[in-house]
Amino acid sequence: KVTGDLANLAAQDVDMVAAAAILDPQRGNDDQYYRVYRQISAGAYTITSGQGPAMRIEGLTAEDIGARPSRLQLAALLATIPSGTAQPTPAQAREMMERAAKIYEGMRIGNAEIRGLSMEMPEGGFKLASMRFSLENGKTGEFAVEGFDGRTPQGPIKLARFALKSVDIAGLLRMTAQFSNPAQ
Repeated sequence: KVTGDLANLAAQDVDMVAAAAILDPQRGNDDQYYRVYRQISAGAYTITSGQGPAMRIEGLTAEDIGARPSRLQLAALLATIPSGTAQPTPAQAREMMERAAKIYEGMRIGNAEIRGLSMEMPEGGFKLASMRFSLENGKTGEFAVEGFDGRTPQGPIKLARFALKSVDIAGLLRMTAQFSNPAQ
């Protein structure tokens, strides 16, 4: 059993016309970004499980959230997923990764921040002061993690700040797809 609580959820400047444009099949070639939310924020968020970890986030914000209809083709991605328990063929795996890369290229998050993340687990836990990132055209801007403090059975782990200036998520997915053929 998993339970959760979320406090103070707020969305500002929600544009439902933009959301409808993003989901409109007639706009499959539209390469313009449509901003759906100016800002989304939430206060404390907790998830607890009777058998496993307990997680808490003190707050989160995300600004300038939008998408491009030409890249956000969810139906095409879902169509590539094999039904049942069948394993995808190498060609299907490459197609799924390409579709997922396009979805990342179709999303934009101007700035996002998670503050006060903590997780308690039977083997140890961790606390994270903040995590910040942005996403546009399948690439993150700076991705930063600050104030990590964790416990493991082998001892404590501390990290003051770790930042990557840019990560090409879509490119990484495409590169991963090349390794889906065991003969290569």
